[in-house]
Formats: sequence, C-alpha cells, structure tokens
Amino acid sequence: MLLLFILGEVFKSMQVSKINDANLNYEKSRIINVAYVGNFLNHGFALAQYGSGLIYFLSKIDFISKIDIICPYKNNKYDMDLNIQKVNILETYDYKKPLTMLRIIRKIYLHKYDLIIFNMNSTSFGEGNLSNFLGLIAPLILKKIFKKNVVVIYHSSVLTNDVEKLGYNSLYDKLRKAVLKYIETSIFKKVNTFVTLQLYKNIIDKKIKKNRVNAIKIEYIEAIPTLLLNGMEEKSIELQYNKDIPRILLYGYWGPQKDLEFALNTLNELKKEGYNFNLVISGGINNHFKDYQKKYNELIEKYKSIINELKGYVEEKDILDIFKTADLLLLPYSASGGWSGVLSQAIFFEISVIGIEFPEYIEEAKGYENVILVKREDFKNAIRDFLDNFKNGRSKTINVKEKIEKSIKYLNEIIKSIE
Repeated sequence: MLLLFILGEVFKSMQVSKINDANLNYEKSRIINVAYVGNFLNHGFALAQYGSGLIYFLSKIDFISKIDIICPYKNNKYDMDLNIQKVNILETYDYKKPLTMLRIIRKIYLHKYDLIIFNMNSTSFGEGNLSNFLGLIAPLILKKIFKKNVVVIYHSSVLTNDVEKLGYNSLYDKLRKAVLKYIETSIFKKVNTFVTLQLYKNIIDKKIKKNRVNAIKIEYIEAIPTLLLNGMEEKSIELQYNKDIPRILLYGYWGPQKDLEFALNTLNELKKEGYNFNLVISGGINNHFKDYQKKYNELIEKYKSIINELKGYVEEKDILDIFKTADLLLLPYSASGGWSGVLSQAIFFEISVIGIEFPEYIEEAKGYENVILVKREDFKNAIRDFLDNFKNGRSKTINVKEKIEKSIKYLNEIIKSIE
C-alpha cells in the first residue's frame, strides 16, 4: 500500500509538467546540469562533510554549469556560507516528516537534469525508519520508472559492514538489517552505484553475483568544509608543531564501536610510565547511540586527570584549528564503519596517525607515511614509539591548492566516465 501511495503521488506530479528526457546519455563535450541529493553543511548531519566537499569539487568541473542541491531544511537558523559557485540550495524535505521525502522524486521529475547524484547510506535521511526507507528507494524509482540518469554514492552497507560490532545488535536491528539488505541489493543491481572503497566493491559484487558496483576514492574530501569556512581553499597552511609537549587528539562522533575507553586506559598506563603529553578530546556523541552519553560521561570522569582539554562538539569552522595544533591523532576503534572522515582529514593535514588495523583503513591510508596502523595489542607500543621519537619544534607547509586540484582532476574523469 505504501508503494502504491508513493507512485500515486509521483504520477500526480506528472500532470504538472511533461518533460521529455528519453536521451540519458549526454555528450561530455557539452555543458550539463547536475542535481545533488543528500546532506550538506548545516542541512542534515550524516555525510554532510563528504557531501559539501563533493559539491565543491563538482563546482570546479568546467562542463558542469549548475548544481541544484536537494537537501533537508537547515539545522540552524544561521547561514554557514561555503561560497561555492554554480550552486542553488533547494531545501526540500524534513527528517521529522517522512512523506516529504516524496518531494525529492517530484522535484527531480519536474526538472531536466543531465545527472542526479545521491550521497547516502541507510541512516542519512534522519532517524526515522519511514524517512530512510523513502529516501533509499527514491533513486530506484527515478531510475527504473522515470528513466533518469541516477548515480548513487553509497556509504556503509549492511553487505560490507559488521553492524553487530558497530553496536546495532538488538532483535529490531537484525530485522532492520534484513530489510536493508534487500533494498541495498536492489540499488546495487539496478542503479549506477559507487562505494568509497575497492574492498567494498569486491565484497558487494561477490554477494550480488554481478560486476556492477564501482569504487570511488576522492582524497581530502572531508577537509573541504573547514577550509572553505576559513577561506583557505587556495592558500598554504603553516603547521607549527608543539615545541615542548606533544599534543594527542581523540576526535570524532563517539559511540561504543570507537572504544574511547581503550584509548584512555592505554594513555593512562603511559602516563604512569612517565610519558608526558597533552590530551585533547573533541567531538560529540553519535546520535544513533544516545545511551552512550552516560558511558561517555563516566569515562571522562574516570580519566579526567590525564585530559588536558575537553572540547565537546566542534563547529565546522573550528576543525581547522583542531588539526593544525595536533601532533598525533589516535583511532582506537574496535570496529570499522567504513571510509573514515576523521582519517581523511588527518591525511589532508599530514599529522601523525596511530590507529587499529582494519582492511578499510589500510586501503584509505595506502601511500601515506604519516599513518601507522597496528594490531590492537601493539597500540600502546606504537604510541610509546611516537613519544620516544617526538622531535620538538617541527613545522610543515600544506599546499592546499595542489591537493584540491588533484581531487578535482580525479572527479572530473569519474563524471566523464558515467554513462
């Protein structure tokens, strides 16, 4: 009945405008119009950093003339202007009103876009099941029923991630996983889909028994929003490392799978061994693990003697300063959620990283000497080695423009390859 209702709403909108878009294969030599569907800075939460970076890179591609951002309504009343050219923000849906997701389909149907890009995962349309269900099936409807040229960038599938290890292990979560598996499999088989790791492409192709999914690795993408808000996208960044005591950073949206307790216990043992460092904990609580707030507070209280700064949630603009002043970032996770936005930012700013070894992070960090990934039992030794070899007064210059141009060139080739 729900699917019939959806189709009914969409077919009503067909009466408003008759648009002929039978020719889906645009010539790459001509100018194209693009629609982006998903979260964007200050418009939604999950994948908003990735989405903002993606839109910025798309705006720098010569043959793209316009990008309509089809996104949720603002999180806050104030604007956070990224000053991106070619874009038009179309606030379209409300997480708390699931049926507003149907507006995505209607809005795209009524406009002649050459390419529609969905940036999404199973929870990127809010916390409600119906909202996420309608958001997830939108690209399927647009592709299979209305023959639109749709591309999906999909993050963290149940086909690739051990959701039980990520904290989703109730009976309800298992039922939800079964439904998601069916929907995601349909997307992967029927819609041109990109995933953020070659590892995930291989796993999905094997499970759906088709060579159907593509891998996309846009380097530095998560660092773009803070660069734009600070007007640093075409400037060099001078990193001045701490001269006396190394500054260790624990940063991210915290939940049980990120194992903050393991990191704090390890650092506490190193303090007892006589090692000196300044510890900064930053970031908020993952909205999908609201019960974790109590545990988080208990950990902060237990280990407060070794915590020098507790910053809590950090505004996007201030992320630049967090990374500029850090000497070492720790990733103590007990499970990988996929492509790591925090690791992506650390790679951009070229600060040292010590993390637990997972196949996803090995692929993401390949070729970057500043990232050291170890087995869990070697975590403390790796930090100890860093502290033993810490050199005072180091400095480094980050060539921002060069890195951004590299990512734009890569994405330019990806867009040209889409048929």
